[in-house]
Amino acid sequence: MLRWIAGVAVALACAAPCAASPTVVKGWPLSAAPGPVLQGPGPGAVVVSTSLIDPNRFTVTAYRPNATRRWVNVRRAGCGNCDLGTQPVRLQADGTFGPIGVIGDDYWAVDQAGREVGGCSGAVLADGTCISARTRFVPPTGLEIALVSRRGAAELWRLVEPGLGDWVPEGDVAPYVVRDGGGTAYVAYGQGVPQARLVTVDSATGALRARVPGTFDFVAATADAGLAREAFTGGLVAVGADGAQRWSAPLLRSFLFPQNVVVDRARARVYVGQTRPRWRTQALDAATGRVLWTSPSAQSVRPLSLANGGLLLAGVEQGSSRSLRALGGGDGRARWTFRTSGLVVGARELTDRTIVVSTQRPPGAGRGPLWRIDPLRR
Repeated sequence: MLRWIAGVAVALACAAPCAASPTVVKGWPLSAAPGPVLQGPGPGAVVVSTSLIDPNRFTVTAYRPNATRRWVNVRRAGCGNCDLGTQPVRLQADGTFGPIGVIGDDYWAVDQAGREVGGCSGAVLADGTCISARTRFVPPTGLEIALVSRRGAAELWRLVEPGLGDWVPEGDVAPYVVRDGGGTAYVAYGQGVPQARLVTVDSATGALRARVPGTFDFVAATADAGLAREAFTGGLVAVGADGAQRWSAPLLRSFLFPQNVVVDRARARVYVGQTRPRWRTQALDAATGRVLWTSPSAQSVRPLSLANGGLLLAGVEQGSSRSLRALGGGDGRARWTFRTSGLVVGARELTDRTIVVSTQRPPGAGRGPLWRIDPLRR
């Protein structure tokens, strides 16, 4: 309890000199396992956390606005030598939270009532359709790799990918499938082999739109393009539905994962978080790839999610100072700052415009203060 009080004091002590600091909502913070924050049932929030003691144990917790728990779903992935994937956990278009678990072996989703349901490692549509890359053994030809659309137990379409030789997904983790605002699905096959290619498909019918050679990893999608990391150059490329590259932008680091890319489709902006040794964030014009701004080299800035008006919520570290900041999408300047005593690992603006912030204290700890703040009251 004393640690919580100290954390509150750290935040509130900044209220006078830092006029833009949001107000802490009454009843918060509470002690919770840290992780990504998602919009939960009603005006509440959901936090997805992984145990530090057992990394295959996953907890999904829904919180009410008054800081009480609505429900908790806990499950351990059933695998030994688990193969982790890069597919990010999110609030899916059908209202489920997922994918949860270990993508290459055992994964699932959680519905709005906290019940376990089938997971999807690719793109999820509002009606529950899952478009994902799948492998299966088909005698006598051998391994079949295909892009498959399923709704429940029904298969809607299947596009088999020919000519990949003996290639299999690394670690048995299916390539990530993304879908743009126009209904085109994007996937890449054959990383590391001469037959590598990207494929674009009509997500409603499964009709092939393009097949283009090259080694890519898709990480996100804009309103009209797929975003992928190109293996040889290490850059970020935007690919249209016809398979043609719209633009290419160099990255600050070679490591790029889907959970560190935030896309603002309404304002045509892409925020790319790159790590090693510290987080740097670049803001790009989604239409041209032009760099709008880059976070200062003296700071560690990790993009987390979007807030009202196109603000980017980002976890920031500078020296011993840690905070959540709302950055302007066009210029990267802080509109307000909420100082925390722990490392910010997740943040999400909810439907009532308050923001839930998940932190670790100390960094790497199994728990930390979970805050709810109101940026409209400072």
